[in-house]
Amino acid sequence: MAPELQTAPVAAGARAVAPLRALTACGWLAAADAARATVVSRSSAHEVSLVAAPDGRAAIVKQWPAGAPTGRDLRQELFVYRLGRTVPALAAVLPAAWHLDEGRQLLVLEAIAGGSAPPPHLADAGVADALGRALAAWHAATTETGLWPSPAMGILDMPAAPDVAMTGRALATRRLMQAIVEDARLAGVLRDARAAWRDRCLIHGDLRRENWFALPGESAPRVRVIDWELSGSGDPAWDLATVIVEAAIDGLRTTGVVGVGAAMSALPRLLRAYVAADGLLEPTHEAWRHLWTCAIARVLHVATEWTERQPGNDTSVVEPLVAQAVAWTGDIDRLAGEGSAWAAA
Repeated sequence: MAPELQTAPVAAGARAVAPLRALTACGWLAAADAARATVVSRSSAHEVSLVAAPDGRAAIVKQWPAGAPTGRDLRQELFVYRLGRTVPALAAVLPAAWHLDEGRQLLVLEAIAGGSAPPPHLADAGVADALGRALAAWHAATTETGLWPSPAMGILDMPAAPDVAMTGRALATRRLMQAIVEDARLAGVLRDARAAWRDRCLIHGDLRRENWFALPGESAPRVRVIDWELSGSGDPAWDLATVIVEAAIDGLRTTGVVGVGAAMSALPRLLRAYVAADGLLEPTHEAWRHLWTCAIARVLHVATEWTERQPGNDTSVVEPLVAQAVAWTGDIDRLAGEGSAWAAA
């Protein structure tokens, strides 16, 4: 899970100065107001700061720090915000971008709801439909866009190259990955998902509930999507599969059981809305089966990432996630048929 924003202002120093300097340089913050601005910061692979101006406005400053590990940066995300300037369906889900700087790996954005937007709930009125329409719109609008591949689907290559997948991982993660590769059913699903994968459009790649918001609108909720670092050309089924998995995980949060609850019950509405809005999901059993192979792959990905981030031997989350992957694998043809029936209803 992504680290939470700290709630205490950062003390004056290097961490606080960089975002304020960026905001004054791009004209968002007057130099005279910089001393009275509040900086709240979190750090993960990069630095993200929420800055509140004295007049109540709020901005997000996101920067890839000098000396950070290679292999990841903000190129994909910066490109998405530039692309949004010419693709209205994409612009509709993006926060306003006030400053883009590829050279400095710097991004200055509108803070959604002043940085205090609540997590979205798929089961809330209109939310599943709004997210389905938003996904369909930007997927369909970017089919002819030249993009580099999204790195989000790396787990699909794990059966073919387990040593590569395990390099640099914690011992518990390596053990889990090895168990997945040695399970003929799970490894087979990963191979099937990889074989059917088609780069067709811009995908977000990591559509966890931390990365999108549903804001009140005049007639329907307005969807906003952030954190596009893993975006790129990819299979639209991966974004849909990620939402399915997040709905399943929401059951663990709310009921203690993966794969049950209000969010799962909202999935038919999301998928119907996606198909009705001419999203890239064909009305065939094969297409819906591929969607569920991607969902199984995604839940295994979440399990490995959770193992990587949790110290010790806590399996309270990982075991139910893997069990859900096994259950979906055994039931995949029924799920594919049920999904196509959802869309047709």
